[in-house]
Parts: sequence; structure tokens; C-alpha cells
Amino acid sequence: MHIVLDIHYSPLLTLKQCRIHTIRRRPPRIFNTSLFHHLKCRNPYSSGGDPPAWKLWENEKLPAEPNDDDSESLSEDDEAIRRSRDRVAIAREGMAQDDVHQQEAAPNQAIRTTKRSLRREAPREETTQREEMSWWEEEHRKEEVKRKEEENKRNELETRRKAEEAQRKAEEAKRMEEEAEKKAEEARRIEAETEKRAAMLREREEALRQREQELEKREREAQEAELKRKEEDLKRREEEIMKKEAEDLKRRREELERKEAEARQKAEQERLEAEAAKAREREQIRKDKELAERMQREQNEESWKEKERANKIRLEAERRKAEENRKAEERRKAEDKRKLEEFQAEQARARRKEEEAKQQQANFQRREEEIRRKRQDSWTSEDTKARSASGWGSSTSASSSSSAWSSSSTASNPTSGWKQTTPSSNRTSTSSSTPGYKPRSGSSSYSQHQPPSTPSGTPQTPVSDAEWRRRQEEQARAQQEKFRAEQERLERERQAKEAGRIMSKEEVVRLFQSHESQWQKLTKGEIENVIWDAFPWPMIKKPKDVADINAGAIHAYVLNPHFPNDNGKGDKDKIKEQIRRWHPDRFERLMPRVAEDDRDRIREGAGEVVRGLNDLLTKFNGPAGMFG
Repeated sequence: MHIVLDIHYSPLLTLKQCRIHTIRRRPPRIFNTSLFHHLKCRNPYSSGGDPPAWKLWENEKLPAEPNDDDSESLSEDDEAIRRSRDRVAIAREGMAQDDVHQQEAAPNQAIRTTKRSLRREAPREETTQREEMSWWEEEHRKEEVKRKEEENKRNELETRRKAEEAQRKAEEAKRMEEEAEKKAEEARRIEAETEKRAAMLREREEALRQREQELEKREREAQEAELKRKEEDLKRREEEIMKKEAEDLKRRREELERKEAEARQKAEQERLEAEAAKAREREQIRKDKELAERMQREQNEESWKEKERANKIRLEAERRKAEENRKAEERRKAEDKRKLEEFQAEQARARRKEEEAKQQQANFQRREEEIRRKRQDSWTSEDTKARSASGWGSSTSASSSSSAWSSSSTASNPTSGWKQTTPSSNRTSTSSSTPGYKPRSGSSSYSQHQPPSTPSGTPQTPVSDAEWRRRQEEQARAQQEKFRAEQERLERERQAKEAGRIMSKEEVVRLFQSHESQWQKLTKGEIENVIWDAFPWPMIKKPKDVADINAGAIHAYVLNPHFPNDNGKGDKDKIKEQIRRWHPDRFERLMPRVAEDDRDRIREGAGEVVRGLNDLLTKFNGPAGMFG
């Protein structure tokens, strides 16, 4: 007979239940020898058994972990859930360890119990086999009943446990639902707060946008106010400039009148100053070389500065162009009006002086007739010869006084002499026929040309009319030449004073050399983009605009004594050379080398230069030359 020990382990009970099955047709020795080899210990995880409670708990679903997006708003709930989850994990680990220990100890305990019982019952086995078998059967029945009772009890306990577990799961689900509702409520609250914050942000952005619009509006208003203020300042400056130009023009006229008045006083002083000037020139020649080198360096620096200024001026040229054209037009109109008035006044003065000259000529002819008549009477008799001689002396004295009166009356207006344009046929042989003639004291007295009379009273041969006229014309030409030189000097001084200071000889020479070098570079195409300020204008003072170019300044430039004249050309030839240089056809070839912004202005200035040179040449080509 073979006995199999079946050990069953319940996870809810600590009691180990062993069931012994009797198998017939086995010898007893097999029971003793192979009992332990046929013991079968049921694995609590084998089929037919329920898993332990901790295994059920392990499969249980825990509450869902919160998302990372809600971690900031649900920090306290997350911490509580984390702590509860840790406690559950620790409890599961402890229960699992207890089950493992119980599973390891259960088979060993059953084996030890069976061995003890078998050792006790083995000696009596042979003698009491039948009793033993009945006892075993009885025991088996009892054990079976007991097992069934325990099984029922276990089933009840298991049912109760499952009910409790279901109730616990329901409570847990309810709690999880409540927590989910709380989380949903919290999420809704967070969403509401988020929407509120978004609304606040939108309101803040709207307020910021309104403030930016207000700031832009204020800035535009400020810019408009600034532009209006600048326009008012510009208008005020224009009025001040016009007023200043009018005052400057008035001052120049007064200065010119004063200079003309002083010119007569300086005539005598100039002779004395000429000697001192020669000494100064000799001293100045020594300094010319040093000054020339220094001025050359300054000119190089000035050329670089002019280039820099040219860049700045080019930027301002377009803005100033319209304003300058308008001002130039106004100045041109004022200049034309002034020239017209001066021309009319000059014509009136010329007509007045011509009438005076005709009157003086009539007086002179009347005196000349009287002299001829007395001369003829002197040939009739010796007595009448003596009377004629005394009459001749009185007539010459009268002629001398008349000529002196004519000279004084003519000297009162010396500025009109070089502008006289009457034909040569209307001029007389007397000194009074030339307006602007400024004779020296007693230069027109006929008695100076009359040879002294002999003591015997014999009359000398009088000077012929042609000789007398020739001498008077020579004196008139000498006076006019001196007056022309004086006018040129005054014009040069005026131009130099307008430039700010009187330029020295070496500075004027250096200016002419610079202009000649610039003309050569322009002709050869060595320079490009020439601007107004860098152009070699034929003026001592560099013009700022077209209105600054006038015939007087060009005259002072071309007829300057320091003007380069290596070939010994006359003034007329120098003027013609300048006209050829500034001729529109030749000048137009240089325009591609001129800056585009200044081409129109430079072309207009070149036209003014040509007109000034033509006027100057016309004066030289007049009936009696430039100065009669």
C-alpha cells in the first residue's frame, strides 16, 4: 500500500492541511522506502488554486498619475498620492516576502511531521495491519469530513474576503472618482485662471497698443511742430539775409562813394607810398619763396578740405538749389534794376557833361577867334602890334583861367571819364572835352607853352593850333591813363576787401598758378566730378553763387598786374584769350568732368563770365579805347 501525502497551503490561513491517500496493491516496504519520493506538495500557484491576496493587490490599478502640465497647480495632491503609493508598495513587498517564507517552510514542516508519525507507527505495522487499515480509513473519513468543513469554512472566508475586497474596490473606485472629480474641478479652476490670465494679458496688450499709438501720435505732433518751427526759422533767416544784403549793398555804395572821394586825396599820397611800396616789395621778395612753399602746403591741405567740403556741399546742393535759384533770380532782378538805374544816371551825367563840353568848346572857339583877330590886327601897324602883344597876354591869361575852371569842374566827377562813349567827332581839342579829365594845377595854362617874350617887345611866333591840340590831347591821355590805373587799383582793393582782406602779391600769384594748373588738368581730363567751389573762376574772390560773378570782378582779375603774361601780351589779347577759354562750344566739352549736381549752375556761371568778358572787350574796342 502506498500513502501519498498531499499538502495544501491556503494563502489566507497559516494552517497546513495534509491529506493522506491510501493506494492498494503496494507492498508496505515501498511505503517505508519511497514515501518521500511520492510526496507531492501542491504549489499554491498551480492550476486549481487561487492566487494570494498580495498578488491580487499587485494587479490592482492605482489612481492615474497626474500629468506634468498640472504639476504646478496640484503639488499638494501629488505629494499625498505619492506617499500613499509608496505605502502600498511597501506593504506589497512585505506580504510577498511573508508568502515566500511560508512557502519555503511548509514542505519541510509536512515532511518532518510525516516522518515522526511513520517512525511511531512503523513497529506496529505488521501486527496491527488490519486495525491500522481500518483506522486509516476512519481517519481518512474524519479527515475528509474535517477537510470538507474546513473547505466550506475557507470558501465562506474567501467569499467574505471577496465581498470585502469588492466593497473595498468600490470604495476605492468611489474615492478615485471623487479624486478625479476634484482633479477635474481643479483643472477647470486652473483653466478658468488661465483664461482669466489670458484675458488680463489681452487687456494689458490692448492698453500697451493704445499707449504706443498715443506715443506715436505725440511723436508725429512733435515732429510737425518741429518742422513748422524750422520753416519759421528758415523764413526768418531768409528775411534777415535779405535785409543784411540790402544793408551790405547800401554800405558798399557808401563805401564806393567814400573811396571815390578819397581817391583824389590819395593821388598825392600814392607817389610817396610808391617809394615805400618798392622798399616793401624788395623786402617781400625775400619772403616770397618761404611763403610760396607754405602756401603750397596750405593749398594742398585746402584741396583735401575742399574735397571733404565738396562731399558735404553735394549733399546739401539739391536742397539749396531751389532756394539759391530763387534768391539768384531776385538778386539778378535787383542787379538789373540797379544797373538800369546806374546806366540811366550815367547817361544823364554824360549828356550833362557833353553839354558842358560843348559850352566850353564854344567859349574856347570864341576866345580863339578873338586871338586870331588880334593877331591879324598886330600885322597892320607897329602900334597895333604892341597892343596886340598886350592883348595876347591878356587873352592867354583868360584862356588859362578858363582852362583851369574847366579842369576843376571836370575833376569834380572823375568817375565818369572811363565810361564816356561819345564819338570822337564830338570831342574837342581842349582838355575840357574829355569828361573825367583830372589835370594837375596849372597843366592847362596856355602861358606854359608860350615862349617868353623878348625884352624889346618883338612878338614871338605863336604855337600852332595843331601843336596846341596835340599837347592838350597828350596831357588828357596821361591824366586818363593815371585815372584808369587808379580805378583799377580801387577795384582790386574793393574786391580784396569783399574777400575779407587784401591779398599780398605772392598770394595773388599763387592763385593765378593754381587756376592755370586746374585748367590744364581739366583740359587733359586728369580730374573728375569738379564742383562749384573747386572750379577756377576768373575772380580774386571765389564766388558763392552765379549772382557773385560780375564784370568788375572779372576786370580786376584779368587786368591784374600779377596776371601771368609770359608772352608779353597786352590787356586786349589777355581778354581775348580768356574769351576763347570760356567760349560756350569749348566749355561744353568740359561739362562731363563736372559733378552732375553742379552742371547747370556752373554752365550758368560760365555764361555770366562770357558776358563780362565781352563787355570788357567792347570797352577796349570803343571809339577811343576803353578810357577814351
